[in-house]
Amino acid sequence: MNENRLAALADLTDLDFQIERSRLAALKKREDELKNMLDNLQDQLKERTQQLLGDVDLACLAGVDIQWQKWIEIQKREINFELATIRVESHEQTRRVAFKFGRNQVAKQIAGN
Repeated sequence: MNENRLAALADLTDLDFQIERSRLAALKKREDELKNMLDNLQDQLKERTQQLLGDVDLACLAGVDIQWQKWIEIQKREINFELATIRVESHEQTRRVAFKFGRNQVAKQIAGN
């Protein structure tokens, strides 16, 4: 192979590596968003629990509070499911990034970069 083709190969493998890295970054960003959503739900639940330590309020008497707590639990379950899925994808993507990184390093060495 001539030098131009080797340099082009190195550039292509670098681009491929960068694409995979950006995909991993997007997964990590989504994972952080989901964690924040879970934290927010937990904070809301704690806040409501503190409110209920005082006097009984109308929401509690009307049964709305129980429905809200069920809704919170459903939301947490759905978020946790998506979080688990994202973590699996992230693990797989990390392996792809490592592979692309190795390929990129070899291509750079062959091209003399």
